[in-house]
Amino acid sequence: MIILVVGAALLLLKLARNAFSKDFDVKRSLGVSMICIVFLFHPTMTLESLNSFKCSQVDADDFRMTKHMEYTCYSADHILWVVLLGFPLLLVWVIGLP
Repeated sequence: MIILVVGAALLLLKLARNAFSKDFDVKRSLGVSMICIVFLFHPTMTLESLNSFKCSQVDADDFRMTKHMEYTCYSADHILWVVLLGFPLLLVWVIGLP
């Protein structure tokens, strides 16, 4: 976490110094910043999208979502989580982005 904060501070200092130069390109800097932000969040979003498919066995015949134990696996609520959150994140963020 400290490395991330130091890196962000150095990046901000560099951007501030470049902002006063004549050849500063705002579009390019924003594009590079957005790519960095996307790849910083990529591992976390991948893990969260895959967690919607992960179930744990609680009893002999009772499977629950590992992340949200109040939902029974393959029930209507679980299918709703998977269809509305799991698959779109998996397709767009995990497979589509890189």
